[in-house]
Amino acid sequence: ASAQVLYGLGILGMVLMLTAFYLVMPVGRIALRHALVGGLTAALLWELTRHLLVWYFSTLSLVNVVYGSLASAVVVLLSFEAAALILLFGAQVIADQPLGDVGERLQLNCLIKVGTSEKLLAIPALLRNVHLEDESGSESYSHGLEFELTDQQDIFALHGFVYEQIVKLQSD
Repeated sequence: ASAQVLYGLGILGMVLMLTAFYLVMPVGRIALRHALVGGLTAALLWELTRHLLVWYFSTLSLVNVVYGSLASAVVVLLSFEAAALILLFGAQVIADQPLGDVGERLQLNCLIKVGTSEKLLAIPALLRNVHLEDESGSESYSHGLEFELTDQQDIFALHGFVYEQIVKLQSD
């Protein structure tokens, strides 16, 4: 019975760790319930994948025969790839959520390149509109933002970036 309790606590710890990851990593604010859905999805997928990988490498795989002493490295790298894909899938599950509620203040962080110089902008914005769109069975949100830039250098950099993009589009 204690083995099942420890296994359950391990899964709970993984769900909480992934939930914290999905709360902290995105640029925008994510609701706890959305991050929890992503964390739960990723944790359950990882457990399923972990059991499948253990079964595969213990019964079907000839990785020891093919790679010899490098077999452990191959197994670890394949496990890392599976973990990375699952982490991204968990993020995709929560990506179709709105950035916030109308009237909330956000900060958009972006690196823009104008000519040969780069500038990291932290753009304060006010969420003016949130609209749910349903295109071909796939729901997505579009957002209306009002930028609240006050620094003149940031404004000039953003204008330069936009104008450069317009010129690139017209030349293509």
